[in-house]
Amino acid sequence: MRPFLICLLAGLTAAPLALAQPYKGYHPAAPVDPDWPCDQLLVPKLSAASYWAATIPAKAADNWRDNDSYSAMVTNIVNRDTPEAKALATARAYIAHQPKAKRAAAAAALFGAAVDEANDERDEVINHLDDLSRRQKNLSDTIQTIENKITAIPATATGTQAQLRAELVGERDLRIQGFQDTQHTISYACAVPGDYDRRLGALARALQGNQ
Repeated sequence: MRPFLICLLAGLTAAPLALAQPYKGYHPAAPVDPDWPCDQLLVPKLSAASYWAATIPAKAADNWRDNDSYSAMVTNIVNRDTPEAKALATARAYIAHQPKAKRAAAAAALFGAAVDEANDERDEVINHLDDLSRRQKNLSDTIQTIENKITAIPATATGTQAQLRAELVGERDLRIQGFQDTQHTISYACAVPGDYDRRLGALARALQGNQ
């Protein structure tokens, strides 16, 4: 590969791309998903038992989403756009309004629903990351194919060959830019699953300390 192409790709948020081989910036966390593009460990599903120090709450009732106000509260608590302090305050207020004898069960049910919601939202992010990873690998192959065509045309070529070479260089550079832009998106998205993990941890502590 030409040195200038390597330099262009060295600015990626992950490791530099070796276009003649599979992309070296990918570090699958587990063999079950070789397309996982993040350095962060892939945890396919979050479990309530990982956070709940007291009695592990049973799985949230399947119909909790049928209660519009309750569902909206759970979504708001889990949503990453909701500031954590506000989300925890909402959860504490809900438990505080329950009869004292029912607070432990209400807290467990709320947390179970939050885990369900977090897993649903995480699934969308994880699936999107898998799609982006596969797209990047295909784009890597495309860039390499174009680079091979450029290499086959002498830099001193004239006429139609020179024009073809210039067009190929432009196409290659455009695709490299697209690769770099997507890589930045992946870098940002890779942090999202962990955000849900941290939010559930904070929620579990808040709920168990407010019964």
